[in-house]
Amino acid sequence: MRPASRKFPYFQISKKRVVNILFFTAVILIVVNLAIDKIFLNRNNIPKEISGSEIENKFKTAVFSFGLEQSWVKEKQADANEFSFAAYKIELPPDLPVTLILKEIKNLFEGDFVEIESEEERINGKTILKIRSREQLKLTAEFKYNSSLTRNAGEISFLLLDILTLNKKEDSILLSSPELFDMVLIPSKESAEEAKKISRYGKHYALLLNDEIPELKYNFKEGYSEARLKASVRETLTDFPELIFIIIDEKSGLYSSKIFPFVEQEFLKRNLRMFKKSSLDLIDGPETEDVIKTFKEIADKKSKRNILTSVQNFFLLEQEVIKYKKIGCKFVAPALL
Repeated sequence: MRPASRKFPYFQISKKRVVNILFFTAVILIVVNLAIDKIFLNRNNIPKEISGSEIENKFKTAVFSFGLEQSWVKEKQADANEFSFAAYKIELPPDLPVTLILKEIKNLFEGDFVEIESEEERINGKTILKIRSREQLKLTAEFKYNSSLTRNAGEISFLLLDILTLNKKEDSILLSSPELFDMVLIPSKESAEEAKKISRYGKHYALLLNDEIPELKYNFKEGYSEARLKASVRETLTDFPELIFIIIDEKSGLYSSKIFPFVEQEFLKRNLRMFKKSSLDLIDGPETEDVIKTFKEIADKKSKRNILTSVQNFFLLEQEVIKYKKIGCKFVAPALL
């Protein structure tokens, strides 16, 4: 005889109950994960205690990031047992607001177990900074302006090509920028319209004379008579009334022609300076790394430089410009150099 088969009890679970169980299980898992994340996040946000030497090093990093000379930052010498913290006396040039240095110091110490306080003494113009850790004074610094100090980090101006390649939105963003720069246009009907817009935005422009001028009325050909050349000068000045100076491409036929001295003199009579293109620092090339490298080489010369580059490269250099402004490099309008 076959043994009787064993029967197991049958539990009937509805689909709705299964869905509810899965839903509440998922909710519980989410809550648990959030709680774990919060615990670890709070642990990571616990301020880190640092030593006195670390505080001093971070302080120096912040101060010297603004291009100060070593002689402007003096460490106070203390007698034995007078104080057990670092003490500095710092002279600042008039163009460097002390608030910028204080902000940089606070940013560097973000996440550290320190207390930073500053107080401005309006009577003598001093600002006193104190850094404490666990209520113990670790560093104090006295900042004071000295009108005879200057940061010699050079002056740079930008001359921007290719504005006509921008769309309307990009064009407006560029011209609305508070940065100082001049646009460079090649004489044409389209450029004349753009020149009006540039002037409406309070910006300035220069003209580049080369072999790519499409409009006959702006051309200077070797076979033209003096009267015809004068007419081209008049047409140019009429259509570009806010013109501030002219750039001549030495590789152009105009520059190597016999008529160039006459044309140059006609513009000079009207108080328009003419620069050779080669006298400008050209930043060209498709690679971002090359553009930044060339800019740094120019800026590190710490002299007065006129940079000729594209609008696209100018946007690429935005962060580098900020860094050089920080150390005292001045970015000025080309007409001022």
